[in-house]
Amino acid sequence: MSKKIVTVIFVAVLSIAYAVYGQPSPELFMMLHHSGKDSVVISVVMDNPNQVSWQCTGVLASVGYDPQKVLPAVPVPIYNKHFQQYGWEDLSNPGADNDMKYPDVMLYSEYTPNDKIPVTIKANSMRTLCRMQFLVVDKQGKTNFIFVGNTSGNGTTGWLRRSDPVQYPFARVQGLNDVWVPVTFRWIQAVPMSTGIMVSWRTEREENASYFIIERMHEQQWEIVGRVEIESENSQGASYVYLDRMIQPSTWYHYRIREIDMDGTESLSDVITTKSLSSKGVFFSARVYPNPIFDMGQLVLTTGFPGKVSIVLVDRLGRMVFTIEEGWLEQGTTVFPINRTQLSNGVYFFLIQTAEVQKIVRLTVIR
Repeated sequence: MSKKIVTVIFVAVLSIAYAVYGQPSPELFMMLHHSGKDSVVISVVMDNPNQVSWQCTGVLASVGYDPQKVLPAVPVPIYNKHFQQYGWEDLSNPGADNDMKYPDVMLYSEYTPNDKIPVTIKANSMRTLCRMQFLVVDKQGKTNFIFVGNTSGNGTTGWLRRSDPVQYPFARVQGLNDVWVPVTFRWIQAVPMSTGIMVSWRTEREENASYFIIERMHEQQWEIVGRVEIESENSQGASYVYLDRMIQPSTWYHYRIREIDMDGTESLSDVITTKSLSSKGVFFSARVYPNPIFDMGQLVLTTGFPGKVSIVLVDRLGRMVFTIEEGWLEQGTTVFPINRTQLSNGVYFFLIQTAEVQKIVRLTVIR
């Protein structure tokens, strides 16, 4: 198609827009601002992609959502309303339609009565009208957000211009599809060990996730103590482990996991609390010989007391490879054989736990 024909079509469309509305119409779309394990926040954005500025006196945006998936957050479901800074009146209604049938509707609406305080919408400009926050009800699936009622005359989505009582529809509206929580935490735990505190967690699923940050609170201050990378997406979830060695004996600590998404959004796990062991400790040793192993190796445990023991081998991402022992450990030295033919090249960790002691022992396999 030639440039001349394209120009003629553009001029024709622009002429129709002027004839119907008196000016080109703006567009309305949504952006995902935050997606976490408990909440989703979307931004409602108005775009004027045209070469003409105009004076706006009112905007309405009705956002439809699935009440079986999400619900308006309380006490503030709609915030950062753009035109409040100009003294406009707020007629927003989070419960505009809430019969628990799709779509329920959350209404954002601001206007200036009698054209008192019009706002100029400049050519080629965007404005974030508001943010809407929803609580996640169903954490096992995706959900959509749509605009409802973008019609001329008296729709529930539209805009007003100065000296004109008619409500106009947006030239184009675009919602959000397939929104879901990028990481859902199944559990998180912290176990005091003779070498520190072992923080472990498991996710339900991972989508578009980048890495985890391990945070610790001590004396009312959250601090970052570690970071664990996510090497690939996992729709089935995965297990992770981190050993915090920089602790004081007989001290209470709080931990939480912060997941960072590819686009910078975040989600937080629950907070867990544990107390580090005393400085006295108990006699217990664990080592791998040889390390690294090229053929056969041994995990050697020596303890001054008998009792139940759990020994699990995990990879460097904290995923369980197999269970070595779930049973009774006698006093003295016990040897567990390691067969490298069952393992690929790489780094692994033995997670060893008794009633009194927890240890992590590194294993390197070279084939």
